[in-house]
Amino acid sequence: MFRMYLRSVLLAILSAIVGLSAAPAVADNACASDRLPDVDEIYPTADTLPDNLLRFYVYFSEPMRREAVLEHVTLRSSASGVAVEGVFFQSRYDLWSTDGLRLTLLLDPGRVKSGLDSSENLGRAFTIGDQYRLEIDRSIRAANGCTLGQDVFKAFTVERSDVDIPDMAQWRIDAPRAHTKEPLTIALNGPYDHVSLAFRVRVKTGGGQPVAGSIDLASGETEWRFTPTAPWTDSQYVIRVHPALEDIAGNRLTGLFDDPTGESRINQSQSNAYELPFWPAK
Repeated sequence: MFRMYLRSVLLAILSAIVGLSAAPAVADNACASDRLPDVDEIYPTADTLPDNLLRFYVYFSEPMRREAVLEHVTLRSSASGVAVEGVFFQSRYDLWSTDGLRLTLLLDPGRVKSGLDSSENLGRAFTIGDQYRLEIDRSIRAANGCTLGQDVFKAFTVERSDVDIPDMAQWRIDAPRAHTKEPLTIALNGPYDHVSLAFRVRVKTGGGQPVAGSIDLASGETEWRFTPTAPWTDSQYVIRVHPALEDIAGNRLTGLFDDPTGESRINQSQSNAYELPFWPAK
């Protein structure tokens, strides 16, 4: 009895020292179905992506644990089954949204931008024409301790580099009718970064007042839609676009992310927004 008692006392002391007394992680099989996290969406949504893609975004249904998340993420060649090494940017802090629902997977800029060390040593992460899978390991945990329970992946084919500066002159605006809540639709000249579209394109009145409404994206982030909260009037409106708006390769209205000529103005002053006026149809 005394030995058993002594053993229990020693275990208690050890637990206090190393932190074993903390509440244990929730076991996978103890998680109710309504507490299991899931992957809601992976962006870009298109099945064909350029070999100079800059980011993936993974949206989860539950806030996730932020530590060592790249241990659960793999980019794999579909043909060989071999994982692509050194593809994601290694940061001291993982790129999570404040609510823990959106993970940004930034490809190492050296695998996208020429002239950097990793570009010279490793080259592009993708081979044009090949197929790949972005895999999210089932063991990744939510903040509540529960795991996905199943692997999640996005399959895609790689095409040539996107080396075109985003061009608003090629956008096609489909204006709504006045006195309705029809969406304002913009057909873009290629796929844009969806987070950039959400924060860097705004609708204002002719007098500069923000117009309340909701944003939706379609056709592989090549179409932007804005539905107003209140009906459109028959007066002028303005689409304001921040110059830092990016496509999925990191190219901005002011220049290319990877400009071999060295003449890119991508980091120029971003104080002045671009404006596109439109009038709802009467």
